Amino acid sequence: MAYSWKRPGGALSIVAVVAMLIGIGYFWSRDVAKPELSPGGAAARAYTSPCVTDTPPLPGTPADAGNGARETTLRIASLVPQNSHHAQSLMTAATDIKEQTDGRVVMKFQFGGVHGDAGQILRKMRIGMLQGATFSATELAEHYPDIALYGLPFLFRTADEVAYVRKTLDSRLHEGLREAGFATFCIASAGFSHFMSTAPIRSRVDLLGRKVWVPEGDPVGFAFMRAAGGAPSPLSVGDVLTGLQTQLLDVTPATPLAAVFLQWHTKLDHLTRLSLQYRYGLLAVDRRAFSKIATDDQRVVGIILNSAFRKFDSDAWHSETEALLALQNSGMTMVDPDPEWTEQLRKLGDDVAVQLIQDGKMSSGLYNQARALLEEYRASN
Repeated sequence: MAYSWKRPGGALSIVAVVAMLIGIGYFWSRDVAKPELSPGGAAARAYTSPCVTDTPPLPGTPADAGNGARETTLRIASLVPQNSHHAQSLMTAATDIKEQTDGRVVMKFQFGGVHGDAGQILRKMRIGMLQGATFSATELAEHYPDIALYGLPFLFRTADEVAYVRKTLDSRLHEGLREAGFATFCIASAGFSHFMSTAPIRSRVDLLGRKVWVPEGDPVGFAFMRAAGGAPSPLSVGDVLTGLQTQLLDVTPATPLAAVFLQWHTKLDHLTRLSLQYRYGLLAVDRRAFSKIATDDQRVVGIILNSAFRKFDSDAWHSETEALLALQNSGMTMVDPDPEWTEQLRKLGDDVAVQLIQDGKMSSGLYNQARALLEEYRASN
């Protein structure tokens, strides 16, 4: 069985980024839901983002801003709707950056997905039409495969496990992206994906033969779902709701935020309390463009953007709990999986990781370090 992150699906990225960048802001104003509704429970509510607010300047740049330093404009693409809370937060960050650099750094966020999918955006970055964008991890995996590490199936079980591992490994992933040509800022969580289905999914028998959505261009998801007993059905994200309406799909793995905002929950009746994959994204800027900014100004940009994304990262888990409450209030039933089946799926997730390493699609060192950190955390918690 061969797995590949080489051509990550745009559908998966849109789900992750839309859920992260739209959903978080919507739920900020609401009270946190009952912890028992969340697969992460108290761990999700206790989550503290491991992000650091400073960003080391790139080497080979001016020592300081200096008098008369020329203005640098960074055009940043995003799927976030113009009038969303998240867009407002990014605009506030852009205003602060301009003020604190005396106008030397201007960030122009272009919202609403006007620049197309990740492939189109990356091509525009290569020719200088854009300088950066908000991406899901899988969208950058072609340039740096290890950025997909945290999203391996069943790697994490709780939000606190995520924080514990990220506290050590985030810097390694940022450095890898830096070597791949990107200046990046804090990773922001989008929560965990779960089986959402028309009939309860408690065991392999329940999943057997069910038509399971997988994003187009996602061979890892396809292989995993097929090995798990489902009948994977590749569709673009825009076709999922139609697939549910026409019974072409029975099961849709998704984050609670994605299910709410894409309205998939209106055609699904059950959610299995099983954290399939951790979803996350980040803002990445072309390193060549960022290196034109003076050293002192780079640090200002890093502090402000990292502070914004650190808040997004922390608030995501509260938002996930709120989205789960919204799903339950809409009539969705929470289903507890069979413990033996859960262990089988976790073993299958390990097999996927091993195959990726054997195929040269992921570094064994980083994966082994992540596993060691998880064992360390679980032994003391």
